[in-house]
Formats: sequence, structure tokens, C-alpha cells
Amino acid sequence: MPLVNIRWYPGAAMDADRVSDVAAAMPELVARYLHVEEVLRAHLNPREIEVFVDEGRIDMDIMPSAIDFAVRIEAMYFPERMAKVQEAADKILEALHELFRDLRFNVWIVLPIAGFAETG
Repeated sequence: MPLVNIRWYPGAAMDADRVSDVAAAMPELVARYLHVEEVLRAHLNPREIEVFVDEGRIDMDIMPSAIDFAVRIEAMYFPERMAKVQEAADKILEALHELFRDLRFNVWIVLPIAGFAETG
């Protein structure tokens, strides 16, 4: 189950409503671009994506350039997924840019070796 963390910075272009719109777009984008058809355990659908949002502080966070939000995606490592990770980051960035042209942001995808278990 991939995890998405959106860290946003309040300002003239970014508020709670806008970050909610970003969060709502993420499950479909992550499922579309990180799904690996050839590997059953790497199949994704939007209902499996968890999105967390937190508010950053411009005066506390150190960044090379000002942004409105940052997206960090963690999904389980599979060699087949790793082979397309940069393409996935580029496509997610492009899709978000189509939706939020006036905002500045970045997309970071991390593929750790991990285990996952859940109840129910």
C-alpha cells in the first residue's frame, strides 16, 4: 500500500482547500503510474493509496527554492517498479501541473524494501 505525504506551505496561492484538491488527485495518479501489471503484489488501485497532509513552516523548513507543496510517495520496492520510477515521478509532476498550473511543487518517489501487513 503506497503512502503519500503532502507537505504544504500556506500562502497567497495555497490554502487548505487547494491542498485538499491536491490530496484528492493523488490516489489515482499513484495507482496509474506505479502499478506494475507483471507483478501481482505490485498491482495498485486508488482505494489502496493512503494520503497524509501536513502543514510546513517556511521559517523552519530549509529548501533550495520556495515551493507551495512537496509530494513524497513511498511504495514497496519491486525491480519492475524501480525501472520506471523516474518516468512515474515525471508523469505525476506533469499531471499535477496540468491541474495546478499556478503552484510550485516537487514530487519525490521512494521505493524502500519493506513489508506490509494489516488486519481485516
